[in-house]
Amino acid sequence: MYKEPFLLSELSKAPLKVWVLAPQLITQDDNIDYYYDFSQSIPEYEKIFSELEIAWQWQPVTLQTYVGVIKNIVQEKSMGIYFPVVLNLCDGDEINGTPGVSVIKLLKKKTWYILVQMIIFIILPLPKFL
Repeated sequence: MYKEPFLLSELSKAPLKVWVLAPQLITQDDNIDYYYDFSQSIPEYEKIFSELEIAWQWQPVTLQTYVGVIKNIVQEKSMGIYFPVVLNLCDGDEINGTPGVSVIKLLKKKTWYILVQMIIFIILPLPKFL
């Protein structure tokens, strides 16, 4: 089903804020820790959102914290502070203690955000330097 593209500015006058939800698992297993090491990713997100002049937040989430995190995102939107766009990197599975499908289900239930797992394409105004 094809839908016409739209600009995010058509949805809200509030400034845009990107929330990057990243799974967090605290373990003593080096093999598992490797897959949850985002130390190289964070500076990349920082650079791009800085260049685009977009507010953003790197938000680690666990099975214990994802409900509160999503509540905060919804609250910011309802107060008109920001218009949120969520990049959900949580691809874990709840059986092994990492957030995954539970995050997607709650985002769908609490919000109407466009959900994209791992990759997102957003039409934004080009930065001044391009």
